[in-house]
Amino acid sequence: MTAYINRLVLPCVVAAVTTFAADNLAAQPTFEGILTMKVSGPQNTVPRTMKYYVRNGVMRLEMEGKDGPQGYTITDPRKQVSYTVVPGQRMYMEMAAAPNTVEKINKTEPQITRTGRTETIAGHKCEHWIIKSEAEESDVCVAKGLGKFFGAASGGQGEPAWIRKLGADFFPLRYSKAGETRAALEVTRIEKRSLDASLFEPPAGFKKVTIPAAGPPRKP
Repeated sequence: MTAYINRLVLPCVVAAVTTFAADNLAAQPTFEGILTMKVSGPQNTVPRTMKYYVRNGVMRLEMEGKDGPQGYTITDPRKQVSYTVVPGQRMYMEMAAAPNTVEKINKTEPQITRTGRTETIAGHKCEHWIIKSEAEESDVCVAKGLGKFFGAASGGQGEPAWIRKLGADFFPLRYSKAGETRAALEVTRIEKRSLDASLFEPPAGFKKVTIPAAGPPRKP
């Protein structure tokens, strides 16, 4: 999951390939607003701020830098398209998802155990779930009513199996490796409010670069 969090951060500064599972296209909860998060990992030991905007099932993800947002991605699962916007270069990259090309990152289905232990994070209740995958064991505090958590996956590999298995209405308010107190991702603020539609569209006047749709990994 740590590697996945790092891949989630990268689209804010470089091009990313985003794929969409079928359940992403299902009706999403009506939450609209902004979630502010702190993200840390091996490559950024000092937590960085990330903002996650949601409106009508469309997501905008941006990483805060010293001089404001470095860049951001927009993911629209219904249109099966994503944009990576680079304001400093006045350009954006458009990536269309190829249907039915989502591949499992894990060869086996993850084991998900609901602990029944709840916590309130940023004023929202969540339940701790233990998720065992091939790579590691994670503690994720899962909240309902905030929609599906969208992240970017690179290399055409698709989304981790545990994210797909949890379904359309879940959001991790806190993630850490099992047994660790340091969070790799933690939501610090939840603002439920109306957002302007222009936040979820590429800026007018920016140069468009089209990236071919992601297909299944090549066989060796």
